[in-house]
Amino acid sequence: MTEQGNLTEKSHINSIFFAFFCILPIAIVLYVFYGEELRLSLENDLFDIRTRIKPQTADTSRVAVVTISQQDIAAIEQKNAQVPKLSSIRQIIDACFSSSPEAVALVIPRHDVDYDSGEFDEFLKVLDQYSNLYLGTFDLNYRQPTGILMPTGLLSYPDQEFGSGTIRTYRREVTRTLPLMSYREDKLVPQLMNHIAQKYSSQDNKLALKQLNFSRIAENKLELADLSPWDPDPPPVPNVKLNFIESHIFLTVNSAELVVKGFDPRLTGRIVVIGYTAYRRRTYANREGTHVNTPWEGDGNPEVFGTPLIYVLAVLLQNLLEGAWLSDAPFKVNAIQTLAASLVSFAIWRMPPFLAVSLFCLLLASLTYLHSILFAIAHVHIPLADTLLFSVLSTIAGAFVRAHYNSRQFVKREGRAKAKKNLALIQSRFLNRFAFELYEYNKQIRLLLSPHAHSEGIPGAARKVFSKALGSCEELGDYLFGIKQYASLREDQGRSIRKERVALNELFANVLALFESLIEEHEVKINLQCPDQTFICTDKIFLEPILFNLISNAIKYSPKGGHVTLRVMDWQGEYVKIEVIDEGPGIPLEFQRKIFEKFYRVKNDQVYKVKGNGLGLYLCHYFAKKIGVKVDVFSEVGKGANFSLVVERHRY
Repeated sequence: MTEQGNLTEKSHINSIFFAFFCILPIAIVLYVFYGEELRLSLENDLFDIRTRIKPQTADTSRVAVVTISQQDIAAIEQKNAQVPKLSSIRQIIDACFSSSPEAVALVIPRHDVDYDSGEFDEFLKVLDQYSNLYLGTFDLNYRQPTGILMPTGLLSYPDQEFGSGTIRTYRREVTRTLPLMSYREDKLVPQLMNHIAQKYSSQDNKLALKQLNFSRIAENKLELADLSPWDPDPPPVPNVKLNFIESHIFLTVNSAELVVKGFDPRLTGRIVVIGYTAYRRRTYANREGTHVNTPWEGDGNPEVFGTPLIYVLAVLLQNLLEGAWLSDAPFKVNAIQTLAASLVSFAIWRMPPFLAVSLFCLLLASLTYLHSILFAIAHVHIPLADTLLFSVLSTIAGAFVRAHYNSRQFVKREGRAKAKKNLALIQSRFLNRFAFELYEYNKQIRLLLSPHAHSEGIPGAARKVFSKALGSCEELGDYLFGIKQYASLREDQGRSIRKERVALNELFANVLALFESLIEEHEVKINLQCPDQTFICTDKIFLEPILFNLISNAIKYSPKGGHVTLRVMDWQGEYVKIEVIDEGPGIPLEFQRKIFEKFYRVKNDQVYKVKGNGLGLYLCHYFAKKIGVKVDVFSEVGKGANFSLVVERHRY
């Protein structure tokens, strides 16, 4: 074969390797992105960002809020009362109607009122006096038919079949959508704000609301007759995506002051929503609390950081009255947006690298702000997670192509033979270097954030932001370390084992130093049981990542305040046994052989609360096999896990 033929064949092989190294990280990212809930989590975070930065288009609202706080209850009752009497609520209603409102909506939580009591039936007679008064009761579940019924006294009022709904699955869940209807036994009833909006919105908007309600029901194809009372997967009830507005645009009136004055002229002609800002915790008996998380608070503790539910319901009512709820754009809009952004992200790498990176960041920032404007003006929600993912992949691919092109130009000047050799080397190490650089930058960021996240001199809200950022850095560091190790596998395959004398105490100290902030965050106590002057004979380069991944898993899966034990003991004279023991949830026996497979994670809700990429134990198995040892696991559910390996002792 001629030299030209050899060069052509090598060029084809080189192109194949280049394509492989382009496709491999993309395949890994797509697997993680769509295989777990990362896409949904990212979409929610992007929704929250756009909500916070969107321009406000209104200064006032037709909706007014009358708040009932703990102080108001005590003032109206004239004693240190925790729960208001229905007579006090009646005083608030009378004062509202003395102000000539257009309508009044009262949300009554089950925490404070016994719906089936005679006192409540007597209270309902207020509906005979005020025809434009509407009651909303808590805990009417919108996800599935339940035994929770609305007050029986309401049955005699045909225009009073509303709930305020159970709007969340978990206490810290961020509220981004609200139901339009709820289950009442085996049928659907309208939610309170939905009913009021249909009665008091403009004629054009009434048609839009009617179409919204019926189209959502048709889309979900509810078959209620076939549902059991606790069906594990019931069809979703019609809901609406909230277009959040800041609470200050609502006229807010203190209920105690309103009762003292007897009326408030500012309420004239408005739709008044009366509800609690007094905190009532969500419990098993009472399915909804009076405070919830919104995009402004994130998924923190609603008791400390949450927004009163009455303001969220006011936002829903404002959305429905103005036709300002967020409508999902057709799929083709998302597809076109993703394709266009990906092409631009790829094409900009024809420019110098610094300019390309700057333009890419500007593209994402501009797209995010444009979406926030669509929230405010067009009331349209276009998914952004897919666009962000494929734009990042496209710009990485563009960088690969640019690096590939630049490399080829460089090696051509040095000669064909040398060019192909250098190009192969660049390609084989590109991924590893890429992950390594990001890992080092991330580590520096962690070092900068750590003092602020735990400093008592910083306000709590700011410290929470630093803590959350530090936690994100820790998660990113774990992902990057796993990808860096995985990317180095191909390069390590040709590396011969070089055994040497290794001091275990020094090795453990080096590895544990990498986990200082993670240990502090998880409040885990490390119990190191390693006799002094314990030396083993092995390849340190391969043993260190094994210990790193085992200790990382032990810390992350152990409960706060738990213990992680690192034990070194003599084993049959010529060997040393190393054990990493945690107090985590444990691993069921049927999964213990599978956990060493690539990307495998135990399908367990408790385990999935810990972020991971499914590579750590696979890498442990791979590196252990390289140095001729085996990683064993012993675990019982609820009793933690014990990972061990036996290594040859160093003999002088």
